[in-house]
Parts: sequence; C-alpha cells; structure tokens
Amino acid sequence: MKDTKIKIHQKNMPILIICLCLGIIFLFLSEYHLDEERGDLSDDFDEDAYTAILEDKLKNILEEMDGVSQVNVMITLEGGRYYRYAIGSSKSLNGSLESSETFLQLQKDSGGNSAPILTEVLLPKVKGVSVVCQGAEDDAIRGRMIRLIASTLDLNANQIYVTK
Repeated sequence: MKDTKIKIHQKNMPILIICLCLGIIFLFLSEYHLDEERGDLSDDFDEDAYTAILEDKLKNILEEMDGVSQVNVMITLEGGRYYRYAIGSSKSLNGSLESSETFLQLQKDSGGNSAPILTEVLLPKVKGVSVVCQGAEDDAIRGRMIRLIASTLDLNANQIYVTK
C-alpha cells in the first residue's frame, strides 16, 4: 500500500515542478510589466504640447465646416494632470462604537520599496475655447461652430467664444 502512494507522488512530481517553474516565470514577468507601466507615467508631461495638439485638432475640424476659413484657436486648460490612487477602508467595532478608517493601498516593488497603487491618470480638463475665423459673422455658422466645439470638448456654450 505504501509503495502505490509513493509511485503516485513520483508520477506527479514532474508536473508539479513544471507548474512551479511557470509560476516563478509569471511572477517575474508581472514585476517587469509593473515597472514598465510606472515608467510610462513619468512627470515629463508637457502642458503646452498637449494644448497645441488639442488646438490643432480643433482647428482642422473647424476648417472642414462650410463657410469657415482662416481659423485660429486658443484653448485654456484647468489645472494639470490628476492622479487617482487605490484607497482601502477598514471598519472596527470597539464596544458600542463603530469607527472606519480610509488609507492608501500600497504595493511593494522588487526592491522592497512601497508605493501607492495608481489607478487612473486624468489629463487636464479644457476650461475654455476662443476661436477667431472668417465666417463667424454669420449667426448660423457661429452657432454650428459653438455646438461642434461644445460636443467635441464636453463644454458649455458659455465656455466658448467665436468671433471674426
């Protein structure tokens, strides 16, 4: 009876070793992947370049409208990048009093350093848009431009100014 149990364990040993090796490989790959993601979120964000890209895209789409030409666009941003981190909470009962506590969730990297878990990076929100162009003297065209800008950038009409 003891011989059969030993043979069963010896029979499954190579499968167990292969699974263990694959687990270790996946562990190292996941650490490498996490380090890569953190590298992409460096503080080299250029607000002026981001604004210029938005202005250029908006200018190009406005110039496609009938009756609109010679478009100049200025976009104003609200603040800078915003980071959201994972937050945990715990509740405890101490007698008849209940207390709750919130805290940043931390993750240890391969070097043993702790860092908060970043869940989301939000780009700066557009605060306002000014457009100067030919064709804006026509109320119908100006209204279409304002609606296009409002829907494209998720703004209210009072945050947009269009003039000739």
